[in-house]
Amino acid sequence: MSGGTRLRAVFDGNRGYLFAAVGCVITFVLMFQPWLSTNTGGTDGAIHANAFGRLHVTTFWVDLWAQSSVPNPKASGAWGILTSAAIIIAVCSVAINSVARIKALTYLTIVATVFVAVFTVATALYLNSRGDDLTRMVSYGRARDPGTQAGLLIRWVKGHNNYPAPGFRSISYVTASLTWYAILASAISLLSAVAAIAQWIHGRKNRPL
Repeated sequence: MSGGTRLRAVFDGNRGYLFAAVGCVITFVLMFQPWLSTNTGGTDGAIHANAFGRLHVTTFWVDLWAQSSVPNPKASGAWGILTSAAIIIAVCSVAINSVARIKALTYLTIVATVFVAVFTVATALYLNSRGDDLTRMVSYGRARDPGTQAGLLIRWVKGHNNYPAPGFRSISYVTASLTWYAILASAISLLSAVAAIAQWIHGRKNRPL
């Protein structure tokens, strides 16, 4: 069997599953990008979180000398791990089934890609629900505390930001929001599940009676 014939045999009746596998791989790559951004301009920094709960924090720690302890931001990576496991199962089942064509693997591919979509959306929703708490971690909520005031003054003297003097200047900021990486990953995972299901339906229609 020539290389072209072998390649056609892999694609024949399998395009939807292959598309789903590629979509799962792209989703996995996007999971390492920032999915949530606090965008707290005008406060004390920003937090970016990926699908695994890994946080990248930028802050001046103006509350370091405050009487209350500086909060420690946290986000769980459980949903990201579940999504990764489903992606591995989906991609492996497609790869094996492209050669073996086992009916059980076809069903496993469909179930796995559906779970990838469900877990991906669940990951995005979870991170979005953590937005307010993460925003609060880099906000100087204890501005009346003398330690916080000292930090704000030092930050202003160093030229990093304006001093938030009440009544003198307006300060604006945006609450936490999902990034385009999260939205794109959710869309791709959903399309992957649709492609796998559509391929299965198409195969049933064309199956000889």
